[in-house]
Amino acid sequence: MKLEVDYEDRKRILDVEFDYDPSNPKHDEWIKQAIWKEDAQNESGTYGDWIGKVWDGMISNPTGEAFNIAEDQRKAGARLVEDGLSKVMTGDLPMGAFNTMMGSMQWVFSPVTGAGQAFAGQPVEAGTGMALEAAGVDPEIGVRDIPVVGESLADWGGDYSLKKFLGDTAALGTEMVQPGSVVKQLRDVPEHIRNYKSGASDTANRAGYADEVGEVPEVQVDEAGNIINATEAFVPRASVPLTRDVVTNPTIMDKVRILRESGASEQRLYKDIGDMMYESIKSGDLPLSSVSRLVKDLDMNPEEFVKAWQVSIREAGQSLNVLSQAAKQMSKDHNYPPELRSQLDVLAREIARDKSISNVEKFFNVVRKVENFRRGMMVSQLATAVRNAGSAVGRITMASFDDAAQSILGGGGMKEMWGSITSDFQALPLIRNKELLNDVLEGNPLTKDKLLYTSANEAELLGRVSRAVNFFNVYQERAFRKYAFQAKLEKLAKESGQTLGDMNPERVPKEWLETATNHALDMTFASSGGRMAKEVVKFYDKFPVLYTVSNPFPRFTFANALPFLIEHSPYGLAKAFSPRAIDDLAQGNSKAFAKAASRGLIGTALLGQAMELREKVGGERWYELAIPNEDGTTTNIDARPYAPLTQYLFMAQLIEDMRNPDKPSTLNAGDWTEVLLGMNRVGGTGFIIADLLRGKSAERSKEILTKFAADWAGAFSTPLAQVRDITQAVTGDSRLRDPRGDTLGETIVGTTIKNLPIAEQILPVRRSPLAEGAIEQESMLGLPGGIAKQVTGFNVKKKNLVQREVDRLDVNYSIWNPRTGIKEMDRRQTAIMGEYSPRLADLIMSDKYQNMSDAAKKVFLEEALKAVKSAALERLKGAMAEDDPELLDRYTIEKATTKSQEALAREMGLIQ
Repeated sequence: MKLEVDYEDRKRILDVEFDYDPSNPKHDEWIKQAIWKEDAQNESGTYGDWIGKVWDGMISNPTGEAFNIAEDQRKAGARLVEDGLSKVMTGDLPMGAFNTMMGSMQWVFSPVTGAGQAFAGQPVEAGTGMALEAAGVDPEIGVRDIPVVGESLADWGGDYSLKKFLGDTAALGTEMVQPGSVVKQLRDVPEHIRNYKSGASDTANRAGYADEVGEVPEVQVDEAGNIINATEAFVPRASVPLTRDVVTNPTIMDKVRILRESGASEQRLYKDIGDMMYESIKSGDLPLSSVSRLVKDLDMNPEEFVKAWQVSIREAGQSLNVLSQAAKQMSKDHNYPPELRSQLDVLAREIARDKSISNVEKFFNVVRKVENFRRGMMVSQLATAVRNAGSAVGRITMASFDDAAQSILGGGGMKEMWGSITSDFQALPLIRNKELLNDVLEGNPLTKDKLLYTSANEAELLGRVSRAVNFFNVYQERAFRKYAFQAKLEKLAKESGQTLGDMNPERVPKEWLETATNHALDMTFASSGGRMAKEVVKFYDKFPVLYTVSNPFPRFTFANALPFLIEHSPYGLAKAFSPRAIDDLAQGNSKAFAKAASRGLIGTALLGQAMELREKVGGERWYELAIPNEDGTTTNIDARPYAPLTQYLFMAQLIEDMRNPDKPSTLNAGDWTEVLLGMNRVGGTGFIIADLLRGKSAERSKEILTKFAADWAGAFSTPLAQVRDITQAVTGDSRLRDPRGDTLGETIVGTTIKNLPIAEQILPVRRSPLAEGAIEQESMLGLPGGIAKQVTGFNVKKKNLVQREVDRLDVNYSIWNPRTGIKEMDRRQTAIMGEYSPRLADLIMSDKYQNMSDAAKKVFLEEALKAVKSAALERLKGAMAEDDPELLDRYTIEKATTKSQEALAREMGLIQ
């Protein structure tokens, strides 16, 4: 029969086989166990199993096989070296030296051989055999049996079976070209090697990109400098108009001017321009936006553009007319454009002097593209845009006080300070002269590119999908930059005794534009930073896997957040009294003193404010602000997404710990690592190293690594989380879901499904062992949880007394979190433990507990949590004996056997 019950403020319909009696404790327990069992079910298991099989087949199993093959190759190489040395000792010097050399190579390259065979060779070999068998062909057919080309292929690679030949070819010949066959191959030199003339001619052929650009007609130019055969010569070589666009670029031409004035170069002008263009792209001084229009006109991708230009610049003799005209303008003032965005920057940096790209670089290019897209998805939520806007408001407000203070500390008076304040006020939206700003930007396109198209979140936003999902983030960035840019220009104009509105927008001094642009980027934490920060960011970009395992946004951390914290701190204040600053002040130059003193004072005031916040509303963790509720719980706000402003809370916690050495500190190695290296403003972007340091156990570390892999995959579906939050508000079901599964595949699928509207409901309900009921998104300001999070940008969590005490004492996660090895059981045990939380709260409030020291409290609480955990498990096992005996049997066997015994039992069919 159907039974409708109210549980946790929701109506639930259950199938029962008895007449329900609310006063019967056994009936009540059955109802709760039935609901907890239903909530613990993970219906994504089928998809997870498929992902798990793909993982095992393509990554896990081949990885193990790769190590085995590599070890075999290493041993074989060592034996060949021994044989070679033995031959040398017996007088057979030529063969001994040859075997020694080949054995050494086999030993050194054994990992490459293992990887190639395991990930490419063996799968291709197996697939070829199955395909041949399906086609009715003997799967063991030899290469020599292939019509027409079989003999040649066999002479080249040996008498292999066809499937092995193709497998070895896929593995880059790591097995095909063996030391034993090298002599034969050197004796029977193939045709393409016999026709090889010289290394110089080969390099020249490759440098010309004959295979990519084909035959190109010679450019014909008349005396007036016009191209006679422009239609033929425009593609794929650079035309004169394209050359003109390049050589009038102020960054490139300024570098050429400095080079030629120094006398360091005596080569022709077009060669210097080619060299400087290469260096500008390599260093990141040439902006993608200034090139992208050319790329679009040519219908080329950035890589093709770089290659085509390298070809064209060598053959630009016909463009000397245009180049000579450009040379006349080399002494004019220049404007420094923004750094080149990642795609073109990376491609240009990696292109070697022979213009080739290695296989390793191609692999990193793929990783880089995937990571850029993923990072673009990570910052796509409205909540992220709101947080970034909040940080920008704080940063700009501080900058306004900073400018006003510097005007006083720098020797000015109230007039100068008031001028600074009014400039900030006049640049506010709805008040500022919008037409003036637009005229300035339109008259200075390179400044506009740098100001509006440098992404604070560092991800490449050229793709349509990335642009679309990052609409709110891009909009707020540009709005704040326009304000900061115009305010700074107004101040610079006043300092020089002019009015910005009276000036010709196209004749605003380049120095002003550069200063205002850099200031605007600083205000949105999008600055490129100093030399060291640029090198760090380039290192990340060179090895894009660091985006995955380390910090996804290194420029924010190293070029913006850390410099900001150093300047705005007591240390920054101390710099105002350094010998150098005092010496400058004595000579009448007060700028350095005023800047250091102003920012140091602001930072010191922020630290004081953070200490006050920690004292009044500080949560159990350094990054939490706790607001008390009437029911005895607290609403804890996670302030980490507002970095770097929230790092002052960490400093305040550190000072508090130093002042109270007897109190247990909640700061751990993971917190230190996260603050120093992994700070970011994106919710849900874990710093894996910091998380591992917090793990404190091998089992917990395994969970963290699994969650890390799942979070990486789930980041691609982040934009849909906003739709999910709206859907939750409409349906009224704001319960959070638990994406964890028993396998990596289930966890990966679950993390992705968690972001999908409606589909998320197939995941289990998330609960806490330390609190009753399901965990829900907390409502704020009268708004439903999900919508409140997106609109306010706040990550909030409600904590009861037990949760606060566990966090305050930093009780190890493994003590109170269920670990049966089966996630469904863990979730049911979690629900049972939550029912005991009121009793734990009574213990914590007891006089006996309150009179203990913190060390004694921690031990007492740990033992109480262990007892609750054990009691909940026994209660669960009793319930499962009736409602899920198969799962209970699985748990019993797994607990009573080792992994190897369990595998044997599965092989014998004793367990599923």
